[in-house]
Amino acid sequence: MAQSKIMSLPNLNTDYENRVARTLQMVLYAMFAAAIFGAIVAFTDGDITSGRGIIVGGTVVAAAIVLMHNGKLKLAASSVPFLTFTLATYLTTVASGPRSLVAILYLTSIIMAATLLGRTASLIYAGLALLAVTVQTLLITNGIL
Repeated sequence: MAQSKIMSLPNLNTDYENRVARTLQMVLYAMFAAAIFGAIVAFTDGDITSGRGIIVGGTVVAAAIVLMHNGKLKLAASSVPFLTFTLATYLTTVASGPRSLVAILYLTSIIMAATLLGRTASLIYAGLALLAVTVQTLLITNGIL
């Protein structure tokens, strides 16, 4: 049985790139399904603002899927930790800050960066997460957030 074009991966040069592409494909499809489900729930509940944000995130994921299938693996892989980090920052800001349970998404962005982009990217995202938590803590301490 022939595999559909949307599910097939591009021909890549190394085993490492093929492994990253397979991992990225699973992650992107899961994120896209979550974005569709989240948008349906948000619009059903009447939360138009969250629904629009979820649609923007889903559009970025869809663009990453297209980039991946066109062989632009690094660019597509960069979108996953970026979206996870952005989501973590937004959710911890609207929740109770770094003490909220959604702050675990910062760890997810670091793990995704390490898995898809390598050690340097994971260190960058770890630094960004530390900076974001520090800024949020300072804002909460000063009564701004």
